[in-house]
Amino acid sequence: MEAENWKDDVLKFIGGYVEHDTDLNSLRLLLLKNKPSCLYRYRSGSNFDLDALKKGYEWLSYPDDYNDPFDARMFYDTEETILPALNNHFNKTLDPQSKAMIEVLTGNKELDIYGGRPDKQVIEKARKLHGLRFSSMEKLCEDFAAHCKDRTDNLESHMDKKIRNMSLICSFTTHHSNHLMWAHYSNSYKGFCLEYNFSKFLLNDGLILPVSYYKSPLDVTDLLIRSGLKEKGAMHRAAIGSALVKGTAWEYEDEWRYISYSEKTTRELNGLQLNRVLLGCNASDELTNKVVEICKNRGIEVVTKKRSSISFDLVDGERLA
Repeated sequence: MEAENWKDDVLKFIGGYVEHDTDLNSLRLLLLKNKPSCLYRYRSGSNFDLDALKKGYEWLSYPDDYNDPFDARMFYDTEETILPALNNHFNKTLDPQSKAMIEVLTGNKELDIYGGRPDKQVIEKARKLHGLRFSSMEKLCEDFAAHCKDRTDNLESHMDKKIRNMSLICSFTTHHSNHLMWAHYSNSYKGFCLEYNFSKFLLNDGLILPVSYYKSPLDVTDLLIRSGLKEKGAMHRAAIGSALVKGTAWEYEDEWRYISYSEKTTRELNGLQLNRVLLGCNASDELTNKVVEICKNRGIEVVTKKRSSISFDLVDGERLA
C-alpha cells in the first residue's frame, strides 16, 4: 500500500497498522493541522432528507447500504484469523452423530482448531488414517466434508455480518461544487448540499476522519489475530481502519467519515453545526420553498447554486434565506 501523505499517519495513529498503537493526541494534532474549515453532505431532497434537515440530524448507514460492495470490508487471511475461532465454535456445537462421524473418518473426536478448513482436514486425515481403504469411504468422506464446508461458510458469513452491523458511517466531502457528487448523490443537481462547520473530531462516541484512497485494501490480519487473543480495542481499530480505505476509483469524493463501531441504539447523528444549505441548480420550486421554510425557522442560510455563464463551474447564486 502506497502512503498518501498525512492521511497515512491517520491510519497509524488510530492503530490501523499492527506496529502502531492508538495515539489519539497525535491524531488530534494531525487533524487540527490538516482539517478543512467545512464539510459538505449531498442529499437528494427526499421527504426523509427534509425531515433530517428540519430536526437537525444526519443519518448513519451500515456498510451494506453503500453503493460500493468493498466499502468497509475487512481484508484478512482467513486461515490465520477466522478459522481457529470457527473451528473452536464448530467443535463445541457438533451434534453426537457428527462427532461420531469425525472419529470414524479421522480417528479424532474433534477437529484440530489450527488445522485449517474443516472440510480439508476431514479428507486429509481420513486419507492418511485409512490408506488404501480410503477409496471405499471416499464418497462418504466427501459428503461429510461438504457438510463441514457449508457450516464453516455460514459461520464466517454470520461473523462478517455481525461485524458490519456494528459499523455505522456518515459520509461528508470537502467540496460543494463537485459535479459528480451533485450528479450521483443529489439527484442530478435537483437536491441540496449541506455545509457543516467542522470543529469536532469526536462526536457521539465516534470519530470524523479522512478517507484514504489506495490501489489495494488495508490488511487487518494481525489486528484480527490480536482480537482473537482478547486484545482490547483490536477489532475496533480493524473496523475503523477498514472503513477509512477505499479504492482509487472513489478518490473524486475526497471523503471524510463519521465512524462509530458499537451497538448503537439510534442511527441519528446529532451535534453537527450547520452553516448553510446550497440548493442544486435543477432544484424544483416545490423543494426550494420547503427548504427555505425549514431554514428560516432554524435561522440557517440558504443559497442557490447556478451554472456559470463562462465556464463549466457551479457558482453561488441568490441568497434565499
